[in-house]
Amino acid sequence: MDLDGEIVDDWFVIEQEKYLKDIRIISHFQFMHQKMPLQYLKRNYGQHKFVSYISLVGTLFISKEFQGSGIFIHRAKVFLETDQSSLDEVYLKESKKFLKMMSHYLIENNLISEELKQKLTEDRNND
Repeated sequence: MDLDGEIVDDWFVIEQEKYLKDIRIISHFQFMHQKMPLQYLKRNYGQHKFVSYISLVGTLFISKEFQGSGIFIHRAKVFLETDQSSLDEVYLKESKKFLKMMSHYLIENNLISEELKQKLTEDRNND
């Protein structure tokens, strides 16, 4: 990429898109958010925190901030341990699938620290 933001190297484009194509995160993200009740976007709703965690999981992953993505997977799972009854059933189901897929991918591709792998593995065992 040059100083004006123009891509001048094909390798950069291929590398930049590798992880996105591997799991088709964009389509999973879109489908899951289609199931989300819109009132969850309001800050005064208890579900707003969970929706924010989910959004950061995807956003950080797309930005190749894999450690950060893993941290928010863990936070979302901790939220679910304490308050999943307040979430819409269909959205909850899709969110859990998304978190499981993301967690698995980050662990299997060694994209996060050993400490975070352990936390996510423990989370997986508690599902």
